[in-house]
Amino acid sequence: MRSLGRLLVIAGTFGTAVAQWAIVLIFTNVYGLQAAGEYILLYAIATPAFVAAQLGLRDVYLTLAQRFSRRSYVLLRLAGVVVGVAVLVAVGLARGLPTDLTLALAAMKVGESAIDLRYAFVQSQHAMTRLGVLMVAYAGGMLVVVAGATVLVGNPAVPVALTGLLGVGLALVDTLRPLASPDASPGGWGPIVRAAVPVTLAQLVFALVSSTPVLLIEALGGDRDTVAVYGAAAYLLIFANLVGASAQTLLVPGYRDLEASGRRGDLLASARRTFLGLTALAAVGAVAAIALGPQVLAAVYGPDFAMERVHLTPLVLAAALIAPVYILNALLLVLNAYRAGTVSALATWLGLIAFGVLTHLLTGSPILAASWAALGGSLTRLFVSSAMVATRMRRTTPAPRPSPEGSPS
Repeated sequence: MRSLGRLLVIAGTFGTAVAQWAIVLIFTNVYGLQAAGEYILLYAIATPAFVAAQLGLRDVYLTLAQRFSRRSYVLLRLAGVVVGVAVLVAVGLARGLPTDLTLALAAMKVGESAIDLRYAFVQSQHAMTRLGVLMVAYAGGMLVVVAGATVLVGNPAVPVALTGLLGVGLALVDTLRPLASPDASPGGWGPIVRAAVPVTLAQLVFALVSSTPVLLIEALGGDRDTVAVYGAAAYLLIFANLVGASAQTLLVPGYRDLEASGRRGDLLASARRTFLGLTALAAVGAVAAIALGPQVLAAVYGPDFAMERVHLTPLVLAAALIAPVYILNALLLVLNAYRAGTVSALATWLGLIAFGVLTHLLTGSPILAASWAALGGSLTRLFVSSAMVATRMRRTTPAPRPSPEGSPS
């Protein structure tokens, strides 16, 4: 049953990403280039705004040693949602984005926030099958709601808003099956917020890494059509991150056992093999994507989305680097270099901005700047993570091998 739960959770994680991509696909094929660009730009604004507003409460609830009531977390999430909605609406309207779509995107993020906290409550009970079913229901429901509403209604804001109602509705329906109530103290606002600050900062930097290339296009004078073309192709990065994160999840337990038993040579050999294998697969995929990418994008999204090969190539290379970098992340985790993730993310964001701005200064092309920003971020992340692994290896010694049973220690 536990294995089934894990499979459902993985399916729900990938399914949610597929559902988000399907929304973009529907926008491009039904509502057109400009509507897709407006949605992608709004989503790029909404993601960091709501990551900050959500305060990392899911992770804090699951990991904080002192237990506080769920009511405290719900009230903090509600307060954060109000702030997130206000920021998104203010920025969206200031940028001249459609009011109805801006409000719809706010509703979507409210739904994501509601279901996210419910996931935390369910996961804390180790109810992985229930969690997986909830995640799959959310992903599948998004696909059904968006496709159905698009067929029935001509306004693109409607299907987006309905995904928000879906998230809130699923969270409320799941409460009808009560969870066990652990011993918990009331209140706890101060300790929760103090624990949330570093978690939120790390998550915010990762969100900015994802959103900044799109925001750069807008900041550097690109139009909404350019945002749409880049944003549609940039889903390569999202799926590459999912593959890398899934590989990391699978590898960490084995790596941890090797490190704990003092077999650091075996650990490094295993990591090296996996890194080189993923790199080789990514290289083959990158060659195919560069060769066929413009035609594939035109076939999937429409002829207006046939991104020029010179613009697509840096983006493909950025995606190809992502999965191998997660092997380095796995090593840092088993070496207990927990701060390294935040440092690496911050360096990635700064490298991304530097590459993007420099490319624009040299070429004057906002879309090329966004693609090179993505590649610059991936290269920075690879370099910094490699340096951190090497430094950590030098500073720490492997755990001693356990003595065979019955032999003198």
